[in-house]
Amino acid sequence: MDYCTHVPQTSLWVGNLSGFFVSIGTILPADKGRATVLMNKEEYYSKVNQLIQSGTYTLVQKDPTKNQETIISHELKNLEREDKIPTMLYNRLRPTGCRPPLLYGLPNIHKSGIPLRPIVYCIGSPSSNVSKFISNMISPLFGKTRSNIKNSTHFMQTVSRVCLRSDKMMVSFDGSSLFTNVPIDEAYL
Repeated sequence: MDYCTHVPQTSLWVGNLSGFFVSIGTILPADKGRATVLMNKEEYYSKVNQLIQSGTYTLVQKDPTKNQETIISHELKNLEREDKIPTMLYNRLRPTGCRPPLLYGLPNIHKSGIPLRPIVYCIGSPSSNVSKFISNMISPLFGKTRSNIKNSTHFMQTVSRVCLRSDKMMVSFDGSSLFTNVPIDEAYL
């Protein structure tokens, strides 16, 4: 194998190694857990290309960033004109000088073949300001419902108190690339 996994994260160790390894590989955080993965660059790029060519993503002929900026600005301007948002908020949310989202992958070290989990980094993209605003609005609500599960320990505590009738069964499903496989035309937006 061209990579090592389950290396504890220590900045001194990574700092000492990075000057040597960067020329032949890449240093990435693992998708889950507190591990650092050293991966051969060609293998990483190959896995990212597999993600791109999986059929989930569509190659576009022209960068849509400026067009998305215009659409979002237009919708925000309509809200301002209709007095649904104040001018100060319009100015804060309006996208300017945006860049396209960036795609990268984090290694799933707990899965066979160490596939990459696709991450789309959207900070600085046309929808970034609106997304951050909405996130700040709804974040106080997070964790306030009975159905919220904080982590696997909390899940086990919650499930251990569930009493099922003999004719009932509890099941668990593991979704594969759940969000990247949601059909956009069938999603509620």
